[in-house]
Amino acid sequence: MLNETYRAMLGHKSVIRETFMYGKQRAAEIGYENVFDYSLGNPSVPCPDKFTKAMQTLLAEEEPVALHGYCPSQGDPGFRTAVAAHLAKTFGLPYEQKDIFPTTGAAGAIAHAIRAVTKPGDEVLTFAPYFPEYGPYVEGTGAVLGLEKQKLSEGKDLIKYFCQPCAPTKSNGQRTRNLPKHSLDKWLAFKRYNIRDVETEMSIQARLSKYPVPNSVWEEYHLDQEINDRGVGLDMELVRQTQQAARDILEADPQLRDPVNHALRADVVRLYARNGENGLN
Repeated sequence: MLNETYRAMLGHKSVIRETFMYGKQRAAEIGYENVFDYSLGNPSVPCPDKFTKAMQTLLAEEEPVALHGYCPSQGDPGFRTAVAAHLAKTFGLPYEQKDIFPTTGAAGAIAHAIRAVTKPGDEVLTFAPYFPEYGPYVEGTGAVLGLEKQKLSEGKDLIKYFCQPCAPTKSNGQRTRNLPKHSLDKWLAFKRYNIRDVETEMSIQARLSKYPVPNSVWEEYHLDQEINDRGVGLDMELVRQTQQAARDILEADPQLRDPVNHALRADVVRLYARNGENGLN
């Protein structure tokens, strides 16, 4: 029987992985050189020629068993010494071989780092979206992943399904709205998403409660909400004078009425705004 915790982890969508796959799809459609994919840490520039030649030399000249065999668990001593020397020279800090612990990729490095600095009951914070593997890395140490009730990644699709009109088709019975009865599974997932959404926002609020927001910021927030609700009042006298000024400018030079003279019109308007009528003389 498959472990239920592991099954749940496999069932979680990864926005990062989905974005990566979308990037590959678009690259196939419009060309790899036209897609800038920042979803994963894939190289975006060619490998240095010096490194490539060194690898080719090792493959051609090194004894195969030694080259492909295991190295000490803490990493090849010569490699660790070289890395320590490079870091010491670059940053001016006393790095030594004992300070270097190579890993086979970022995942291993993150897992080891979490083990090294956490203890059971600690909380590890991360940005969202994040790689699903972070969960097992943290849980394996007895710590918990901060804001563990992150918004579900499928929420965007569920919002679109239930909150936006749908196109009437023969297959959906010509309906223009999706209701719970049309997909009970999606409706239950949508409710879970909304519950998780509220829990996440409450968790964020709890964290921020120790950092009070200044009254001046609240005043700006309230003003922003009022503007969103009611718009911004206009000085109608200013509007009328602006309209009259525009008419005066057009009457002063009939060439400005030509729709081709966009740039000239803009220059004249700026000149009028800066210097008034005297600027047109």
